Amino acid sequence: MSDPIIRNESLHLAHSVSLNSAAVFASEICSKLGAFAVTIFLVRQLGKESYGVLVFAFTYVEIFQVLANLGVNSITVRELSVLRGEALAEFWRNAHTLRWALTCISAILAIVAAKAFYGENPLTLSSLMWVSLCLLPEVRSVYSSVLTANMKPSWSAGINFVKTLLYAGFSFLFLQLGLGVVGVIQASFAASVTAMVCERGLANKFIPQGGRFDLSRAKKILSWSWPLAASSLLTFIQLRLDIFMLKGFMNDAEVGSYGVAVRMIEGAFMMSSAVAVALYPVLSRSFTDDKLFWERLVKTSVNFLLILSIPFVAIMGPLSQPMITLLFGKNLNESAAIMNILCFAVPLGYVNVLLANLLIIGRWQKLEFYASVATTAANAVGNFILIPLLKGQGAALATVFCQVAALISLGAIFCYKSHFRWELSRVLKLCLIGLACWLLNVWLRNSVNWLLLGTALSVLFMFFAYRVTLDAKEKALAKKILQKIILGYVEAS
Repeated sequence: MSDPIIRNESLHLAHSVSLNSAAVFASEICSKLGAFAVTIFLVRQLGKESYGVLVFAFTYVEIFQVLANLGVNSITVRELSVLRGEALAEFWRNAHTLRWALTCISAILAIVAAKAFYGENPLTLSSLMWVSLCLLPEVRSVYSSVLTANMKPSWSAGINFVKTLLYAGFSFLFLQLGLGVVGVIQASFAASVTAMVCERGLANKFIPQGGRFDLSRAKKILSWSWPLAASSLLTFIQLRLDIFMLKGFMNDAEVGSYGVAVRMIEGAFMMSSAVAVALYPVLSRSFTDDKLFWERLVKTSVNFLLILSIPFVAIMGPLSQPMITLLFGKNLNESAAIMNILCFAVPLGYVNVLLANLLIIGRWQKLEFYASVATTAANAVGNFILIPLLKGQGAALATVFCQVAALISLGAIFCYKSHFRWELSRVLKLCLIGLACWLLNVWLRNSVNWLLLGTALSVLFMFFAYRVTLDAKEKALAKKILQKIILGYVEAS
């Protein structure tokens, strides 16, 4: 193939990646904002007790979503990207059949478990029955894998945005009809079915024809995918165990208050995931090729992540009360206190995401898995002890305790295996700047408009943190990281 043709194909590929990146990034942001707006509406319409039932129902079904997927989607993207001809058709037939079988089995298990454990509570049982049915249309994720493998992730992202709009519209309609929390779940089911039909139609032109189901081939796909499912299940337990324990120890109102606080915080971790995806390729290459640059990049990344995350503790935390009141009303004071505590988990979580990726880059993923097991155990113990004593605030403290345990275990393993030397003086400077902003926040929050105060302190923190902790080369590196974040959303999606 001649050089001009190669260059033209390369330019076409680069143009396609750029367009997909922008579209996925925009769709992701719009979907998150739309979902957050729906949350505000639902909390105000349902009240914290019914919203607690809703939070628990969607958390409950997430367990079975892991089983329904079992890592098959990730394997599908990988194999569809490289296979051709008859091998491609055979793989798709087996992966598609396997995904549907796992989804149906998971839905049945979810319904049986709901009847067995929550049969005494009619509202909870009805909610769990409907949310179990929501597993069926979520098989659409395998069609998303087809679009992603064929360089069309923006199509899938667009469907997600449309689904959010449909969910909002159906929820409003069903609540007006007096269907309550069950109606909201039915709205989710209707939106998911519509999204599945649309995504199946879009993926149809890329789906290979032919092929036959082969049990041995299906078993091989499962042998590839189950480690991914085990990791996902462990992550789920870390992130959602508190909801189950609050439901068991307390009541739906407490779950609702905690769910509002979690919803306020979970968007913060979008940035850490985007940074991790953006940095992963260059960290992998430099670890092998240039250790000095790798060490500098790791130090810059840690400082950069702390600059992004410390404002959640120093600025957002102390202002949680007026934020919660403005968005959700005055009857959720407990959520403000919970959110204030959860903000402390954000900087810890940002650094932990980076450390986990560094262990994988160094091919120490088994040790990362053992650290995750230990962290999950610490989370379970913390929730078991603190929730009966402090309710939702106890669950928030357990989350912070879990992140501290993860930081200690991941950090110790990383330093031991890589012989990495930290520059703690810069971290200390950032913490001192954050402490100064926190003290100003506490001092002025009752005498200055909270929105104006938060904006001013954010600018102040970023100005001093950027100037004090990053030198000229690291500032240039930080700018490149920001430029790569949007591209990282393609892979993250």
